Amino acid sequence: MENYDFVIIGGGPAGIGFLLQISKDFRNILLLEEKRIGGEIFYAHKITNFPAFNEIDGKTICFRFKNQVKKFKSNIKFEKVLEIECYKNFVLVETEKNQYKSKYCIVATGRKEKILKKYSKLDLKNRYDSIKGENICIIGGGEVALDQSLTLFEQGKIITIISSGNFNKVNMELLKSVKRVARKIYIFSKIIDLQKVNEKYRITFQNKEKIYTKFFDDIILSIGSIKNLPKLKNRNERIYFCGSVKSKKLKQGSISFADGVKLAMKLSIKLKGVRNENGF
Repeated sequence: MENYDFVIIGGGPAGIGFLLQISKDFRNILLLEEKRIGGEIFYAHKITNFPAFNEIDGKTICFRFKNQVKKFKSNIKFEKVLEIECYKNFVLVETEKNQYKSKYCIVATGRKEKILKKYSKLDLKNRYDSIKGENICIIGGGEVALDQSLTLFEQGKIITIISSGNFNKVNMELLKSVKRVARKIYIFSKIIDLQKVNEKYRITFQNKEKIYTKFFDDIILSIGSIKNLPKLKNRNERIYFCGSVKSKKLKQGSISFADGVKLAMKLSIKLKGVRNENGF
């Protein structure tokens, strides 16, 4: 079994921020990522608050992160984490392939989209990269939903948005951009029924006092997020949450990156002090 000072779970902005900072003081580090370096920021259409860039898209950020961590190639493994178990003096991390022992574990796994349990058998998608057809409906009213609608429009898709709210908490510039390209936006709407009929999705919903029934080639479900966590046993002071996974909602990528750096600085100061007191 391999042993580490730190195992970082999640290669999004928070995990990358932690890795870059903690590596200044520690070398025995492992980062575990299930999909890609950069995580879910990959799907961001346009980011205007990331340091050193006036405007940048998520794919480019992931590409730059990937280049930035090339020197840590031996410290990065692409494996899905199944369980984390905390003990008094170490943490045991189990993946689909291996087990890893670490003095500390940093959980930076972010958040994932909620599902509508009522329609779980329909296997609704929540990301644009698996969408089929041209006539697309996005159910949801947050910035993730709006951001993905812009990406789909640039891919030549026809976009309709159905939201239970009125977008009062989203970036206004983003909303203006979406209003210019969406075929139709229905606010304060309630889904009454959702079915798949002859390879099409049939949605019945109420908007104000009127009931609509419409057909779409595909659907993106973006109704909020929940913590994306592996099974966790006996949590103690050897495990730390970082980035969106410790929040009630998705954090901006720049904030999550800063969270990772801040936590690494805090732990470096704390642990270097302990190491010095023990003479090693």
